[in-house]
Amino acid sequence: MRALESFVAPRSVSFRIRSRIPRIPSMRARNLLRSAHARHWPLALAALAALSLSIGPATARADGTQTTIWVQVMDSCRQGLPGASFTLVAPDGSRIAAGPGSGTKRVTVVHGGTCPTQRGNCQTVPVGCLSWIVTAPTSGTVTYTIQETPTFNAADGFQENPSGATAFTGFVPCNGGSACRAESATFTLGADGTVIGTTTNVYPDGKTATYPAGGTFAGTQIDPIVFHNFQLGNGSCDGDGDADDHLTGSPSSHCDSDADR
Repeated sequence: MRALESFVAPRSVSFRIRSRIPRIPSMRARNLLRSAHARHWPLALAALAALSLSIGPATARADGTQTTIWVQVMDSCRQGLPGASFTLVAPDGSRIAAGPGSGTKRVTVVHGGTCPTQRGNCQTVPVGCLSWIVTAPTSGTVTYTIQETPTFNAADGFQENPSGATAFTGFVPCNGGSACRAESATFTLGADGTVIGTTTNVYPDGKTATYPAGGTFAGTQIDPIVFHNFQLGNGSCDGDGDADDHLTGSPSSHCDSDADR
């Protein structure tokens, strides 16, 4: 049997363990640290804001830029007409109401020239003006329609925009006579916010007129899309006392709605 070897105890080994617990700074150091953090917070917030902006527009741009579309409604000649209401029909069929138009009384927009005047200006004469903010497509063009929003006046049996306080004093939502048929505007909106618009009026005899004659509206505040609404009165077109015989001013060549003139 092998003899047991004598056991020699190893030399003692000492270990120096470095503490991983940070020392608590002095009060002055802590104050300096807080001050540094306070100074850097605005920089951190600015960096976060810059980051959000760098990310945000890529998503926001998917909706395109925003453009304000201006409309000005006048009487059958050249005066801005307050109180009328309209509806914007978007490409997806959604409808956005606006109105009544600004002002308290009619004001001349354009001095001189023939009636109906072909251009308006909501910057110099805001009477009869209203607007919508729309979003441009990211590419190509989209088409919008602007429709009159008349109300029925039981006192005289006419759809009016705006309605009169008494019978046969309101304005029908089109031009050319008391029995005019319709009026609406159409405009295209491009990705850069450019608007190209025209207004189509249907006279009592079914013939049409386009405003502005031979041109287009930009839909801006200084070149709004123009509507003309005809005021009812006691004048006669063909003398038989029906719908086309409630005129103001002289009868036009298109005032007869039933070919009995």
